[in-house]
Amino acid sequence: MKKQEFFMGDLNSKNYFEGWYFKQVLSKDKSIAFIPGISIVNGEKEAFIQIIETISNKTYYIRYSFEEVELGKSSFYIKMGKNYFSKDKVSLDIENEMISLKCEFSFKNFIVLKKTLYRPNIMGPFAYLKNMQCNHGIISLYHKVSGFLKINDNFLRIRHGIGYIEKDYGKSFPKEYIWLQSNTSMKNKKASIMFSYAHIPFLFKHFNGFLCVFSLENVQYYFTTYYLSKVVINKLTDDKREIILKNRKYTLKIIVHKKDDNQLLAPTTYGMKKNMRESLLSDAYVVLLEKDKIIYEDFFFSLGYEEVYDI
Repeated sequence: MKKQEFFMGDLNSKNYFEGWYFKQVLSKDKSIAFIPGISIVNGEKEAFIQIIETISNKTYYIRYSFEEVELGKSSFYIKMGKNYFSKDKVSLDIENEMISLKCEFSFKNFIVLKKTLYRPNIMGPFAYLKNMQCNHGIISLYHKVSGFLKINDNFLRIRHGIGYIEKDYGKSFPKEYIWLQSNTSMKNKKASIMFSYAHIPFLFKHFNGFLCVFSLENVQYYFTTYYLSKVVINKLTDDKREIILKNRKYTLKIIVHKKDDNQLLAPTTYGMKKNMRESLLSDAYVVLLEKDKIIYEDFFFSLGYEEVYDI
């Protein structure tokens, strides 16, 4: 099976999207995420980089002609204009009326998903199916980030940043979904959490499916539809959510506090037209239980959160 970090699509497709998500937490209240992507609608190709950052709490959408795009085949990389993305580094040089940005980030010490034949990636056995509306991939659960970022009038030197890389590809984002991710915690462990719950068209019907991986040092706990786990999502207040996940042995409880989101564009069958909002400043209290015994609890900050869903 092809490694998910590579371009998974066909540039001759009539309708298709693919986007990579590079998130960097630079300090407790400073994060930046880059989303290089490709959208094809009726055979017309568009390339873009979306940026969401908490330094000035803004988002940006920069378009590129497809002639400026190069996708690595034998090794994974994405080039758009002067900008370069790979698993090991990101180098950006963007200058327009909206944003002045230069950065050089190096990545090392990766924690990645453990794979099995049944679970070749986070999609589990669904990874073997073709024509899913949206496919999800996790490239790095956790890695170290160093380098520098100059954005507008702000300059930051990064020595102990933490990074995360994922991607999505297919025909469209789900019409309803919740997504959260963080790998920065108060206990400063190599802990990472990702949860996604979505409306999934399947054959001529649909179902609500979910994915969750909680990684702690070298142990990974999975709560997913394909492992017959269970999920309950409760709206506690306008900005608080309770998510309870259970598998045969463990229970994972997540209390999310949504904060300071900003608008991004998400893919649809008619292009990058779906307005959604993402926060990089949310936080969550997370408890892992074995039966009724707490075996780990932590507080995660700089949590990414998206909600396009009527709870």
